[in-house]
Amino acid sequence: MAWRGRPDKDIKTIPNTASVELDPSSFEPGLTQADISGTKMVIDATKKWDYPAVSLPPLDKMRDVADNWGDYGLPDLDELKLPREV
Repeated sequence: MAWRGRPDKDIKTIPNTASVELDPSSFEPGLTQADISGTKMVIDATKKWDYPAVSLPPLDKMRDVADNWGDYGLPDLDELKLPREV
């Protein structure tokens, strides 16, 4: 959502909608269930167009790092996912 949505264009609110008892911020003292309403939020975080390809280091550099991985004190590569190219 951090990079697929613009708050000024992609967030809408729907006021005066039913609230649920699980939301303690809706239950002011003295209100009944019939008195309680809230606001819902809709976020459009869909891809609206094609994004550029992911930027990766040159393939020879990625292979060098993979070959020397054990020297870096990091978890085994078997536990991590490498790009298909490596």
